[in-house]
Amino acid sequence: MTLLITSYLILINMSASSMSLRIVTALDIWLYVCKMFVIAAMLEFGWLLRLQKNLVMRGNKKEREKAKAKEESKNKKTKEAGAAPPQEAWKDRRTLISDEVYAECRRIDDRVFVLFNAAFLVHSFVYWTTLIVLRLQPTATTT
Repeated sequence: MTLLITSYLILINMSASSMSLRIVTALDIWLYVCKMFVIAAMLEFGWLLRLQKNLVMRGNKKEREKAKAKEESKNKKTKEAGAAPPQEAWKDRRTLISDEVYAECRRIDDRVFVLFNAAFLVHSFVYWTTLIVLRLQPTATTT
């Protein structure tokens, strides 16, 4: 979030200082692409959190059903024996992450990490080669 705010403030400062020029500079392109990478990383983070929550909730539902069936079988046995059923409260384990959920989210995060780095390297290569080629071209001077 700090990177996004900082890049936005840099863009505002640059545009305010060059109000008379309405052209897109190389620095503008670089900052806009960097901002897109930051926004994409934040979207990926939010998507992974949502996926993790869905996977945990789905896993907890199965665990609750198993625990309920186990508790009912215990209650049947105690009723048959004539004793009062034990009061076992099911603990809500939504905050616990199983190994499968962690592995799935980690696998996705690793793939996105490689994808983001590859995309940034491609962007950097294209950006800098284009910039160098444009800088090496002779400019026409008017006299």
